Amino acid sequence: MARRVSEAPRRGTAPETAPKARPLGVPREYGRSSQTRSERPAAPERDGAGAQHAYLVQRVADLESSLRLAEERLRQITDTSLDVICQFAPDGVFTFVSKASLEVVGYTPEELVGRHFRDAFGPADVASAATLFERAAQGERVELLALTARHKDGHAVPIEVCAVSLVRDGCVIGVQGVARDVSRRRDAVDGLRLYSERLERLIEEHDSELRSTRERLALQLGRSQEKGRVLREREELLRAAFEQAGIGLALVAPDGRFLRVNATLAEILGAGRDELLERRWQDYTHPDDLAPEIARWSRLCAGGLTTARNERRWVRGDGAVVAARALVSAIRTKDGPPSHLMIATAAIG
Repeated sequence: MARRVSEAPRRGTAPETAPKARPLGVPREYGRSSQTRSERPAAPERDGAGAQHAYLVQRVADLESSLRLAEERLRQITDTSLDVICQFAPDGVFTFVSKASLEVVGYTPEELVGRHFRDAFGPADVASAATLFERAAQGERVELLALTARHKDGHAVPIEVCAVSLVRDGCVIGVQGVARDVSRRRDAVDGLRLYSERLERLIEEHDSELRSTRERLALQLGRSQEKGRVLREREELLRAAFEQAGIGLALVAPDGRFLRVNATLAEILGAGRDELLERRWQDYTHPDDLAPEIARWSRLCAGGLTTARNERRWVRGDGAVVAARALVSAIRTKDGPPSHLMIATAAIG
């Protein structure tokens, strides 16, 4: 005799241990953590329409509370954003605009909602804005497209736009876009460009001045080197004339010390050149001539005389007396007493 399917017990399960049927509308809790289940009211374990109704009412209240919290968070984001966040219907009409529109284009959200996006652009940018909208409406993600919006007072506002399509149940129900005012950044870039250009001009000017200075220095160095060469040649000539002169020559300090002597003077005085450099002219002057010679020397050193000519007697190193003519000249490199004196002498007879 056949058994009705409804009366047959489940395989491997006793009739008295079969699971109770879930009330209608109560979701399964499989796979949920105890913490997650505690956030929502548990489904009533006993059957009954009243318990199911209370559970559903509580679930609706929880969902509405979560929805209000999400909406509040979204409102805070859109209200505080420096970028303009907006949504459009499929025909291009504004359905939502954030408060940043007043700062960026001078329109309040209420002034833009219900108007077509073409009203926010000048004639030159309407076609580009329409292309952007069509691309986003067809599901393309448009990022950082540069456009120029029209401010309420008429001036142009450079912006960067991102746009995506809004999809529900597989169908495009509109477009959402974000517009960012890049005028300050553009001004900063333009300022940086102008600064860079000015810096380059200054560098070029300084390079030109530096090249000119370098050329002048090179010219001056060349002239200095030429002057140095001429000076060295003159010094060599003077040294040769001093050393090879046929008369005795000596460069003498104001106190009478020999500073430099030539070979002819060493021969006249009968002493070696090194020996003379350790002595004074007074040491080789005849004692009878010393007083008048010192008097003339003092006048030369004091500036009373420039040169002094006279005949005098030298006492050689070997004691011999030599009559000679002498010319003493004061050498001044600046105002005041002479720094050196020059003695030129030649033996008589």
